[in-house]
Amino acid sequence: MKVIHSYFTEGYFKFAKLFVESLKRHNGEKYKLILSPRNLDKERIKQLKELYKNSDIKNKNLDYNHMAKRAGISLEKLMQFKTEMEQIKINKHNWVWKLMVSAEDRIKEIRDVANSLNEGDLLLNLDIDSYIRGAVDPWFNIIKKNDFTSIMKYDKQIKKFGYIKKKAYVIICCIQGYTINENSLHFLDRWIYYIDQVDPKDRPRGFGQITCYQAYMELRDKLNWGNIPPK
Repeated sequence: MKVIHSYFTEGYFKFAKLFVESLKRHNGEKYKLILSPRNLDKERIKQLKELYKNSDIKNKNLDYNHMAKRAGISLEKLMQFKTEMEQIKINKHNWVWKLMVSAEDRIKEIRDVANSLNEGDLLLNLDIDSYIRGAVDPWFNIIKKNDFTSIMKYDKQIKKFGYIKKKAYVIICCIQGYTINENSLHFLDRWIYYIDQVDPKDRPRGFGQITCYQAYMELRDKLNWGNIPPK
């Protein structure tokens, strides 16, 4: 089975609708679509389900009080950061929200979805603000040949600098592909291990991709790695 997955908080609902509409326009409903919203009400869940019948909506509610405590800030400040992230832009003050959501909860949700699938299934995870402009079959053709697939820029940095200068830009996680097997599930476990080692308030910008790189370096010789080419 080929599965497309995306994660989003409720403030990105309009992006989610556009994502689903563009996917359906160019690919029909031949792929299973799994969406993992956070704090979405029943009416908006219904709208998404009506847009794409072959879908599963895995809504969960974030505990904002607990998140604020983990971040070492007030609930009011956390909600301010959430609004800024969803409606304005990331900055050096509010990225603790993003790094608890996109760089933690999202990755753990990908692992949960991957664990719910069967051996040999193919999972394509895309950012919710992706706009699909054509068939996604070429991506699945790459994914099925590898354990983990993304936009890999390891060789580019080695060629340019002679070493890895920016760990956050080695693996660009807006596109992730998994062939569900022991290797890919182990990779997700190791990625989350590195995520859990750092308190939210101490996480640097680019934390999700930095920890992805750490898991990659640990398992580099043990997995097959796929690269989505620029074309």
